[in-house]
Amino acid sequence: MLLLTILCDFDDTVAAANVGQSIFKRFQPDVMLPGVVPWEEIRNRYSDREISLAKYQELAFLQLDQSKTIIENFVRESRPLRSGFKELVEFCNNNDIAIAITSHGLDFYITAALDSEDINIPIHSVETYFEKSEMTFKYPYADKSCFAWPGNCKCKMLEQYQGSGDTIIYAGDSTSDACPALRADYVFARDWLVTFCTDNAINYQKLGSFYDIIDYAKKTIGDYK
Repeated sequence: MLLLTILCDFDDTVAAANVGQSIFKRFQPDVMLPGVVPWEEIRNRYSDREISLAKYQELAFLQLDQSKTIIENFVRESRPLRSGFKELVEFCNNNDIAIAITSHGLDFYITAALDSEDINIPIHSVETYFEKSEMTFKYPYADKSCFAWPGNCKCKMLEQYQGSGDTIIYAGDSTSDACPALRADYVFARDWLVTFCTDNAINYQKLGSFYDIIDYAKKTIGDYK
């Protein structure tokens, strides 16, 4: 029996844009307030490798002065998912194909985005906890050997499926998707990841919409039968 798993990055892949950055743009506090800095400055510190991705997200989110509920409602109302993703999930459910999110993003806004399309699938991401006005972060897939340390390692997410003998289709767009792209059986790539796959002779095709993955999965299942 063919065990097929589809793993998808979230921001700029499942979502048509970076939802985390959309939240920062919408809810950026007044930079004249003590201790508040533009979120772009924090992102630039990450881009310049002064801080980790985990630190960038924590600093940017912790200075927001809106409640979790308000942010979740904003994400749901924006309906950010890329064309065909809901149909891909339905196809997977009807054909015993595992599908999951693998992301460096935060679980609460990913869940809100999926809720906007009534989608319920596993999410492997940064876990967040809210108690009163305090937000804390947990990285269940952290690996000291990974460049993303102290954040999550996407390869650890992938390995739990690959270890069961699954054939892995991976969809992503950025540097954080390089490692899982090298280990997956087939890749759907956008933006930076397209060049990386080309340069490293990785078997891939460009991701336009998630209907592309449905077509590929149909052919894969058909060839196996």
